Amino acid sequence: MKNLDPNMTHAEIKLSMIEDILQMDFNKAGKKNFNETFHFFLDLNDEIDRVTAVTEVNNLIFFSALGMPESFLIEDIETTFKENVFWSDYIHIYFIKDEEEITLLLRFNIAADNNDEMNIKFETNERLYILKNQKLSRISDTKAKRYIEDFKELYDSRNFNPDQSMYTQYITFDYTKVRKNFKEFPAITQLLTAAKNDPLNGLLRLNTILQIDRTYCKDPKTPDNDVFYNIGNMQP
Repeated sequence: MKNLDPNMTHAEIKLSMIEDILQMDFNKAGKKNFNETFHFFLDLNDEIDRVTAVTEVNNLIFFSALGMPESFLIEDIETTFKENVFWSDYIHIYFIKDEEEITLLLRFNIAADNNDEMNIKFETNERLYILKNQKLSRISDTKAKRYIEDFKELYDSRNFNPDQSMYTQYITFDYTKVRKNFKEFPAITQLLTAAKNDPLNGLLRLNTILQIDRTYCKDPKTPDNDVFYNIGNMQP
């Protein structure tokens, strides 16, 4: 499958995808290879311009009934990254609801997508962290599962139109992009809460955007001081 020009519009991407689908031999490819191939199209782990970031942040109004915070602040995230950088390949960032608030769960493992939305399980070689009071701390599998399910219950209770939007359980960020894009992270890292259109189906989905000073980035495209990155592939 050919690579896509990052400057292509959503319409152009969809037309290219349709062309590739029509040319694909499903008997030879099989479901697993098909899913792995199309994981490429949802690769959103790269820098975006300010206009796109502002648009996606403003899109959050669609999900206002959830009461999402405008951003998540994380102290000393670099320490957690360094603790897991040599063994994990992916960071999965979940939207969760604990007893007090909507927050984030960070899941480190070696699988791009190994979570059944309806049957949440964690492997013994994974590490889970909850964001509380701007700090990341380890959390048990049992609590993590419950908090993920509680956020899904909250989302379902708001009865969003399925023709307009889609549930985002977690967002996958490729660890190689962390090493590629960033020198280090500030004392407090900010993830903006946003919503973007899924490039595969056009439905609006919750997402997060990293806002970071350019001094922490290896090769930012923008001349501005603030650099914005889409954090990951929206799942499921």
